[in-house]
Amino acid sequence: MFFNILIGNCDGETVRLRRNISPCEDGSIVVSLSPEEVGCAKWVKIEMPAFSAVAGDEGYYVNAYNGGALTYFTERIDCDLFDDDIGGTAVSMPIFGVRKEGRAYLTICRGMTYDSKFVPVCHDNEYSCYLYVDTDNEIPYESIELLILPINDEDADYSAIARRYREYQLGRGACKPLSEKIRDNQKLKYLSDSVNIRIRMGWKPVPPEIEEQTPENEPEMKVACTFSDVEELIDELKKLGVEKADICLVGYNKSGHDGRWPQLFPIEEKFGGEEGLKKLIKKAKDAGYYLNFHTNCVDAYSIADVFSEDIIMRHKDGSLSTHPVSFSAGKPYRLCPPSIFDYFVSNLDKLALLEADGAHYIDCLTVIAPRKCYDKRHPINRKQWTAWMNRFFAEAKKRFGSVSSEGGMDFAAEVLDFALYSAWKVLGEKERAIVDDFVPLWQLVYHGIMLYNATTETVNYTVKGMENHLKQYEYGGRPSAYCFSRFQSGNVDFLGLEDIVLGEGDATRIAAEKIAEMDREYKKHTPTVLAFMDKHEKLSEGVYKTTYSNGTSVVYDYNDGSIKVNEK
Repeated sequence: MFFNILIGNCDGETVRLRRNISPCEDGSIVVSLSPEEVGCAKWVKIEMPAFSAVAGDEGYYVNAYNGGALTYFTERIDCDLFDDDIGGTAVSMPIFGVRKEGRAYLTICRGMTYDSKFVPVCHDNEYSCYLYVDTDNEIPYESIELLILPINDEDADYSAIARRYREYQLGRGACKPLSEKIRDNQKLKYLSDSVNIRIRMGWKPVPPEIEEQTPENEPEMKVACTFSDVEELIDELKKLGVEKADICLVGYNKSGHDGRWPQLFPIEEKFGGEEGLKKLIKKAKDAGYYLNFHTNCVDAYSIADVFSEDIIMRHKDGSLSTHPVSFSAGKPYRLCPPSIFDYFVSNLDKLALLEADGAHYIDCLTVIAPRKCYDKRHPINRKQWTAWMNRFFAEAKKRFGSVSSEGGMDFAAEVLDFALYSAWKVLGEKERAIVDDFVPLWQLVYHGIMLYNATTETVNYTVKGMENHLKQYEYGGRPSAYCFSRFQSGNVDFLGLEDIVLGEGDATRIAAEKIAEMDREYKKHTPTVLAFMDKHEKLSEGVYKTTYSNGTSVVYDYNDGSIKVNEK
């Protein structure tokens, strides 16, 4: 198989290489470039001519963009999937698949993984694909390597491609099946049987009124609910027969959600303070419910009592690294993991003293693209950043038994127990011209390995539409209710405009009813929670079928809103 290799040198020239690589005995092909071969380069491209096609050919590309995106070989305008952000918030696995002429292949990037992305291209109705590596005018810190695996299944489709990657991940010990993990972790078994409930306690205006806040000019925080309000929700859920619930408090900390990261303490008095929180934790325990916390180890605000430029990541030019979007406490600075690790662990120790149960949530870790820092006191590359993130997860898991975050970037596949959403938005119009459809590629790999809510659109699905409801279970998701999910000003919010709220009048009772509805329906699907998702297919327009390794298959009909379960 031929590969074209292009190296963009720092002097602006492009070096072109061509390699013919023979398959190994098992049919696999390994393409490797050592740091010495690459040298100091701006970028590297590895083109795969064997996977080229023209409009009208049978088959498609499938990649991990937004959990799983299909590109059919049809006529279309010139387009590609080259995003500015390496890794991208929507790219969760370092894989690319192709089905062509009845055969399929899985390509895995397993060297310079977190500096790379697969790019499908359509130009003049001719299709091609390549791996792009951002070497950023540096010598690569490890070899660039591609592993190409032929798919020998009879149905050489995206489901078979996903199964092959799952087999690869399990075989190398990158993750374990849920069925094995729960044998030694009954807390994880509890999570698999329960609905996730997130409650945003309070927040300051978003977008913020002040970018650099101080205790003197800090904007007023909106109190959405108190710890006593959460106690009332627990009472209502018990009345409705909800036996298990996994509650995560968001913004219980000083100044509410995104209030003063990485500072947590003191617990915000406007919600009831530490004594009110202890009372709530006892209430949850007495009800048989889990209750845990939302924390953050990647963002810092200048109002934090621990803030210092010394703990912030720096760009190559020495400037501080900041997030382009501001939140409650103003401009977010990007924390460098080794500089904040001990402080974060000390906060975990303080939270552990409260004796809460449930999945500890660390914000952002598995949804943001890996980062790098050029501060000479704590430099890290993107691969090292992912290792640090797994250290943060591991420390939380030691203290609370299970961990969660948003997104599903699979560098954390070994430690992550629950993802708030495994894909971004899969309903409605496709935003990229090269994407024809979204499919549950990530879910086919990780169902039965991790728990997850399906997409941002399926959070609070019981107050949303029929499509949101069906997509939650077509994708094999664990339900997630988010009380006060809306916190941004105006008619925008990444979790949707529909909300579940607590407090005045019948709000808490209604919230409990919507959560109880999720709980009842989830019980119908729990027999498949520990099984692998083995196949997903489109039967006809608006009708999809998901089949699990325990023999259960479910048909979802978006024409009439029906769900039909066929157990083996």
